[in-house]
Formats: sequence, C-alpha cells, structure tokens
Amino acid sequence: MESQQRKKEWVDYARQEILRQWRHFDEDALRNNFPRYTTPALVLPALLERQKIDLNGQKEHQQLIFVWEQSMDPEIRAHAHPERLSNGTLFISVENNTWLSEIVRFRRNDILKRLQACLGRDSIKKLSFKVC
Repeated sequence: MESQQRKKEWVDYARQEILRQWRHFDEDALRNNFPRYTTPALVLPALLERQKIDLNGQKEHQQLIFVWEQSMDPEIRAHAHPERLSNGTLFISVENNTWLSEIVRFRRNDILKRLQACLGRDSIKKLSFKVC
C-alpha cells in the first residue's frame, strides 16, 4: 500500500513538473502570490513581467510580417516566410530545397533590398535561410 501511495505522489509530482515546464511558469507560485479573487487587470502586468514577454518584439515581428506580405512577390510569399529577426539577421524558412536554391541564387539580393527599403538599412543587414 505504501509503495502505491509513493508511486501516486511521484506521478502527481512529475505531472506538475511537466506542466510547469510546458507552461513556462509555476502555477503554485502564481496561486500563492495573487489573491484568490482579483481582476485580470491586476494580474496581467505581473504575469507579463514574470514571463518576460517582449511586447515590443512582438510588434516588430508583426510589422516585419506586414512588410513581407506587402513587398514580396506572391511566388516568394507562397514558399517562404520570415521567422525572426536577431542582431540584424533575418531568418527565413523556405518550403523545400528547390525553393531554397532558387531564392539563395537568384532572389536573395532583391529580397534584402526590398526589406531594407521598407524597414531601413540598419534593421536588416543579412538574410539566413533554412528549409522548414
């Protein structure tokens, strides 16, 4: 009986640990730090601060997606999309190796020039492609 109880406790602990890692925050700590009844307006700022969510980064990413949709050829948009911008390098996912070769060989400079014209030369300095 005691071993079954220990097994159940261990399974419960493992479940909580997996959920904590998956959610990227400790639910028990969140419950302990906030009153039982509160409004989202009181909880949200503290939660965002804990999660270190960069809303400016999300806004920049949305702007990048918008510029990509407006300035790229439909053919390129259908087979490639921007993933993230880091230290002046735009990482782009491409559908397959054929399109990767096409873009890298023939369209890379055109893509870079179009994006720099819309977002500024300093914001994007180089492009990095990968097959997704």
